[in-house]
Amino acid sequence: MKIGVTNICGKMGKSLMNAAQNDKEVVISAGLSRRNSIEIDNIKVTNNIEELINESEILIDFSNPSTCIFLLDHVKETKKKIPIVIGTTGFSDDEKNIIQKVSNYLPIVQDYNMSLGINLICSLLPKMIEILHNFDIDISDKHHRHKIDSPSGTAKKILNIIKGYGKSDIYNEKIPSNLRSENSVGVTVTRAGGIFGEHEISFTSQNENIKISHTAFNRELFAHGAIKAAKWLIDKPAGLYSMKNVLDL
Repeated sequence: MKIGVTNICGKMGKSLMNAAQNDKEVVISAGLSRRNSIEIDNIKVTNNIEELINESEILIDFSNPSTCIFLLDHVKETKKKIPIVIGTTGFSDDEKNIIQKVSNYLPIVQDYNMSLGINLICSLLPKMIEILHNFDIDISDKHHRHKIDSPSGTAKKILNIIKGYGKSDIYNEKIPSNLRSENSVGVTVTRAGGIFGEHEISFTSQNENIKISHTAFNRELFAHGAIKAAKWLIDKPAGLYSMKNVLDL
């Protein structure tokens, strides 16, 4: 399977190339970059989206919201309805609506975290919340100092699941003067050093504390997840899918 990668000169682009080298079922066929007419490990790099599409059977996007939306608008208008895996985070509500609309024409996997671990945790959360409904719930979100969106897409993914069970308010421990309501979720954010990604969900009562956590050791974790999503998506009809669908959770 021939995969085209946006932002191929970025950190996730390099991780995708490394992950693909150890997978006999896929090959990185082309990359999109502002740099043009160069080669990286015999991969054609272009700044032309049509060239990227022509060289690929599926696209993986880890770029930024504006680049991703530009890509979707362009692909939607082409005759080749190429599937797209989106790992980009930080979308506005309007941009999310655009992704939803484009998925009427194209098969898209869009998720804020491509790792097995986080998605397994998210599949377990509803049962935990149901059982521990009287506990205070807190989310800790830790990433490297250069991460822009805060909270991260992963933290928002977890938060949205918890909110679905009546926890509608956000409580931030940095503002201790605000009393915590019973239907609140605590969210704390750390942006420091080179942390790839650490997330913890804590359930606390008067008598005990239960924690479930996930630590990413490198970016290839997300690259392997994105390639798994691409393999799953390649023959699917138009629609908006998530890693929950890919992993059958």
